[in-house]
Amino acid sequence: MPVIGVLGVLGTPVALEEVLRDVLEDWGYIVAAAALDPDGLLLRVPVRLDVLVLGGLRVMDSLAVVRRLRVQPATAALPILLLVTSAPPPAQLAGLGPVEPVLLPFRLDELRRALARLCPPTRRFGRLALAPLGPLAA
Repeated sequence: MPVIGVLGVLGTPVALEEVLRDVLEDWGYIVAAAALDPDGLLLRVPVRLDVLVLGGLRVMDSLAVVRRLRVQPATAALPILLLVTSAPPPAQLAGLGPVEPVLLPFRLDELRRALARLCPPTRRFGRLALAPLGPLAA
């Protein structure tokens, strides 16, 4: 199967991470480990990502992580799929770049459509990362 995209998963509970990894790899994505530094400022990942999947955090914490990533040149334009339990108000997403919220629990077709919007065939390279997220610095 050809590689579709490289995805990074960050901050998801272990059980959700395992399900995501299985589903995404079945769909043709490569899944790689990603982590934030102890201050929550720099994304560490061993490969170039096409999309970062961020989940397992409250909406406001997820948006804080996105804002921190957006000020870094390496992640300023990185598409981010947010797995959240409640939809963030559109005003809070304004100016955050390519961010696609998906409500938990999600349906697989919703997840697939969101990833396709963030990682269209013309910009897919083939990698995704999954990793636990440590506490954010104040």
